[in-house]
Amino acid sequence: MKRFVVLILGALVLTVPVVAHAQPVTSPDATAHRGTHFLLQATAGFSCDESMGLGYGLLLGAGGKLRGFPPRFYLLFEGARQTHDQGGVGTTGTLTSNFTGTDVAGGLRILMPIAGPLRIYGDVLVGGTYGEFGLQRGDGTLRESQRWSPLVDLAAGIDFRFHRNLSAGLRFKGHLLDPTPSWMKGLGGSASRGGELGATLTAHF
Repeated sequence: MKRFVVLILGALVLTVPVVAHAQPVTSPDATAHRGTHFLLQATAGFSCDESMGLGYGLLLGAGGKLRGFPPRFYLLFEGARQTHDQGGVGTTGTLTSNFTGTDVAGGLRILMPIAGPLRIYGDVLVGGTYGEFGLQRGDGTLRESQRWSPLVDLAAGIDFRFHRNLSAGLRFKGHLLDPTPSWMKGLGGSASRGGELGATLTAHF
């Protein structure tokens, strides 16, 4: 987990010199600059389920605009991590389940300008999740499992490009596959991942 935090902090630090030399999109001189083709997006937020787990990640994209066609297209690579902790009551008493998932995925983003610096986008991502599961039963018995699972995600976001090289917004990512092991479900544990809502900070270069 510490490595992911360091990566995100590093990405934010790298945006400082970008901001220092950036110009507002609304500046009359902004149109004189060549368009950007790469983006580095840091996300931090929470899961939309009972556990309200934390989620964070980094996304790298490359692409741009086709001449005469408004949408922008980007090829994406994303690394993300989520943590979930949840308690409940089962046949053996109190249960405490925890889940940590590390996602690695690639895909496509379609971005559409709406008005001025406001943009919306949609992502399709396919890859894998390394899940680490733990279930603590009331009698002290601990069950653990680690495995890779396939990953298919759909995401939608809104972005405000307040500088040529910097934007901020919100992103919701929904998981189409549930990595919860069948034995954990049977014992009353849960690692269900419906999706995550996060704030984003993106550097464009």
